[in-house]
Amino acid sequence: MSTAEHKAFLEEAIAATADQDIQWKVVTFHHSIYSVANHATEGDILQRREELVPVFEELDIDVVLQGHDHVYVRTYMMDGFTPITESDKYTYADGDGVPEAVTDPDGILYVTANSASGSKYYEIQNMQFPYAAVKDQGHTPNISRVDVTDNSFTITTYRTSDMSVVDTFTINRTAEEPEPEPEEPLADGFANGENSLDLTAIGRYTSGQFSVDGGVMEIVAYNSANQTAYAVNGQSGLLAAIPLGDLTAGISVARLSGTDIDVKALVEAADSSFRYGDMTSVAISPDSTTLAAALQAEGYHDAGRVALFACNADGSLTLRGLVETGVQPDMVTFAGSSTVLTADEGEPREGYGDGIVDPRGSVTVADVSTLTSEVVGFDAFDARRDELASAGIVLKKGVDPSTDLEPEYIAVSGGKAYVTLQENNAIAVLDLASRTFDGIYSAGFEDYSVTPIDIDKKDDAYAPRTYGSLMGIRMPDGIAAFQVDGKTYLVTANEGDAREWGDEDLGTFYLNEDERDFGDEGVTSPTGAITAENSGLTGKVVFFKSGDFDGLDTGKDYLFGGRTFTIYEAGENGVTEIFTSGDDFEALTAQYLPDYYNCSNDNAVVDDRSGKKGPEAESVTVGTVDGRTYAFVALERTGGVIVYDVTEPASARYVNYINTRDFASVVEGSEEYEDGELDKWVTGGDVA
Repeated sequence: MSTAEHKAFLEEAIAATADQDIQWKVVTFHHSIYSVANHATEGDILQRREELVPVFEELDIDVVLQGHDHVYVRTYMMDGFTPITESDKYTYADGDGVPEAVTDPDGILYVTANSASGSKYYEIQNMQFPYAAVKDQGHTPNISRVDVTDNSFTITTYRTSDMSVVDTFTINRTAEEPEPEPEEPLADGFANGENSLDLTAIGRYTSGQFSVDGGVMEIVAYNSANQTAYAVNGQSGLLAAIPLGDLTAGISVARLSGTDIDVKALVEAADSSFRYGDMTSVAISPDSTTLAAALQAEGYHDAGRVALFACNADGSLTLRGLVETGVQPDMVTFAGSSTVLTADEGEPREGYGDGIVDPRGSVTVADVSTLTSEVVGFDAFDARRDELASAGIVLKKGVDPSTDLEPEYIAVSGGKAYVTLQENNAIAVLDLASRTFDGIYSAGFEDYSVTPIDIDKKDDAYAPRTYGSLMGIRMPDGIAAFQVDGKTYLVTANEGDAREWGDEDLGTFYLNEDERDFGDEGVTSPTGAITAENSGLTGKVVFFKSGDFDGLDTGKDYLFGGRTFTIYEAGENGVTEIFTSGDDFEALTAQYLPDYYNCSNDNAVVDDRSGKKGPEAESVTVGTVDGRTYAFVALERTGGVIVYDVTEPASARYVNYINTRDFASVVEGSEEYEDGELDKWVTGGDVA
């Protein structure tokens, strides 16, 4: 491609965006015209420099990003062919004479990237390159991140081995600071001052990313030693390291900043044989020395990995090794500081049908020091299928337990791991010494002939009532364990989850939802017990397709989830329910947030989720404050955290509720209903 063709291409691109508010002109160009390695003095490169630099100057280009020479180079600001080595516009952060920023710049910045794959490196030539402000050849793959605002352009380059910084440089248009964002007032618990525990939100981290299709930041683990929170960004695939050491309560919510860690790049550099899919969960060891990250493979039925990192004092991570897990590790936790457990869900993501693999669910037990693991499956329960179904374990007809059981979440206490099998409405107990399952026990059901529930999404209000035939399949997601007087207790967040897999075009699609619209003439619940006439329902209700499963009463209608949290006592005979929250979650959210009662995570429409799973308790953790033990339950749809005092487990009581969600903020790209109401909404501070 000739210089004239390059120029024509650039002019065409600039003309095509002339009516847009473009602040920066950045050229990406494979051949580096300002490098320091093998290609730096080649005739072709020198000719390109001589011809292209005047073009870049004429078109007022700000930055040129280059490659080709497998070395890192950042120039000074270049005035034509002349490096601006000294200027009062530079900022020198490290005292080494190398500028790290420039304000109101003259000239163009040229950056040459080193190899990102590590396939090869070229050595820095033994000669003077006066244009090079920074040059580096560390024989380690590099990646660069670019952050852009209207006033600034920052490029930061990292070593993928440990995500340490090779170099960073910022161009500021002006020295003027942007107008500060208005301070966000502190968010308080609705019951502050009324009970034993007050709640106040004092800090917020914002990734700057939003999605109309789902959440972005979801899984968070805190390291108390280096005072850093690590959060999985499901949108970017990066792990955010967020320092919390200086966080104290002030008069407004502190805006937290973080550093992104590219776990995928670190893992692929260490093990090229593993086809990385995504990161699903992180956990910190009890001694705060190790972070574990659960990684699913690109192939849905391939073994996953758990990546083990040393936690450094500054919050950075150093990869120690990878350990193979079962299929689709969805959650990771520690059993002591030397053992890691993963819940390997094994979902049938391509649906059901001949020749389609439904992976087996399992729990992986990994040794941190030896980097070895054992995958513990459920094969022993295949011969006990009828026994499980009779005990209320929900199993798809014609499918063995070893395939159908899907571990979701794990809690550890007293040498046992307690594993929620969400789709199966069960809790499995794993003995960590023998690495065998003691048993599988039903999580139980909510009885809506006794406990009132609101399933009417058309009346725009909280209107609970009982239904003689209706039950809620708890289907717990999160689980936590704690001890009182030597006894182990479990707390579950009873979210509910449908199975939706496969491809309609391929004939492999499966969905176990049974949606009934009571606004249509003659529609009833699956058993026929609930009708529009005897219930007053006029909207849609999503029932569980119970005819496809064993373990349920054919004379009952079932909903997904329990809209509750439940406490169990764990003992030699399994798990025994001692408390459930009943209709508290719907009643409390209706009391405190009447305009947003049972709205969804992606809209602010009152009553929207009443016909499905209500507020959806998804995660739960247990902590101690001033000698009292509390359960903190996060609501996926309405948002916020509800707190119960569980010091006396059988007499647990509601304490407080905090919700930091911004119900009025709208995600860019939202769609509209036919009546003009926005369909999707930002869930700031939500747990969706």
